Amino acid sequence: MIIPRGNGPGEALDGVHLQNYLDCIRNGNTPNADIETGRKSTLQVQLENIAYRTRLSLDIDSETGKPKNEEAMKLWARSYEPR
Repeated sequence: MIIPRGNGPGEALDGVHLQNYLDCIRNGNTPNADIETGRKSTLQVQLENIAYRTRLSLDIDSETGKPKNEEAMKLWARSYEPR
């Protein structure tokens, strides 16, 4: 099965990643990027966005990966609608 690719820059990449995931399920291969690599790269971007928004140099807890600054922590989680 070929995953259709969208017109936006992110949409095209989503299709590539989804295709790799499905191929790995079918063939038992290792994905191009494992979950730990994905976690690290996502965390980096989230921290950069928080630093940009707060205009702070962040001090990061090496155990949790979370910022130690109270103002930065306000941006760490989302507010969700009640169920």
